[in-house]
Amino acid sequence: SSGLVKGVPSIGVIQPPTNIQTEHELYDVIVVGAGYCGLTAARDAALSGLKVLLLEARDRIGGRSWSSNIEGYPFEMGGTWVSWGQPHRSRMITFAINFFEEAYSTGRLSYAFNTPVASINDDGSGVQAIARDGRIFKASRLISAIPMNILKDVTFSPPLAAGKLDASTTEHVNKCVKVHAEVRDRDLRSWSGITYPNNSLMYAIGDGTTPSGNTHIVAFGGQHNHMQPEKDIDKTMDALKTLTPMDIERVVFHNWADDEFAKGAWFFSPPGLVTEHLEDLRAPQGNMYFANSDWAVGWRSFIDGAIEEGTRAALAVKRDLDRSRSQHL
Repeated sequence: SSGLVKGVPSIGVIQPPTNIQTEHELYDVIVVGAGYCGLTAARDAALSGLKVLLLEARDRIGGRSWSSNIEGYPFEMGGTWVSWGQPHRSRMITFAINFFEEAYSTGRLSYAFNTPVASINDDGSGVQAIARDGRIFKASRLISAIPMNILKDVTFSPPLAAGKLDASTTEHVNKCVKVHAEVRDRDLRSWSGITYPNNSLMYAIGDGTTPSGNTHIVAFGGQHNHMQPEKDIDKTMDALKTLTPMDIERVVFHNWADDEFAKGAWFFSPPGLVTEHLEDLRAPQGNMYFANSDWAVGWRSFIDGAIEEGTRAALAVKRDLDRSRSQHL
């Protein structure tokens, strides 16, 4: 009834947005991206004794996991559910809460949010990350926690390896739209429904009760018959009601396909991409390391896989720097 309002609040916004005192600092490692993968890499690197700079394009931590709270109810705009079978799940639940306690308290973590990286240069002796606003940050090593679909949007020098570039240009195919609905129908709390192929929303479930006693519905739409709720909210509400009749009080959504820092939701491979390019995506390139849930070995595309990848990259950088420095003793 109040109309469409732009801007979903986030509990992951960091204030102040930066703690950098000088741009002339030389870091041991720059981590690009503050999703679960980048956060894990930054934390593990800082705890291992490395001087770390974390750069993030958004104003918040979480990446494709985005926690909001509206009138006392949590709306998860991105990654949400965890499983007992995921080995890193206990770290997953506590990680964001303890982020600054674990990483920032070491005194070795610097960070800058609202800082999209335009280009990354590796001259053999070190790495430069150049922000869109022209600021230049320097380090001995760099960990790119950038999702596969937007790797191609960053200019690399030397150029991104052919296999990485081909994978990013191909893109994974998950162009999901995630839509939350708060509805007055309490009997939908245990409901689930599927409509395919004609409806813009393909799948939905009842997923809890809001403080006002309403039912929380989560629905998903894919690339087929793709919808853009921000451009036609009436169509979105019709799609929800096509799943099952419901009395809608509130709709909350994010279009991950049109998010410039994601260009898609969780990883879903087209035929052949993983077979041809998994090792390409996981391979380091000079002084640059690449980590993301999109190419995790375990829970690929899950938050657990992001944590796995961040740990792998931080350990690889630590070992690389220790080896390099011991050779110069």
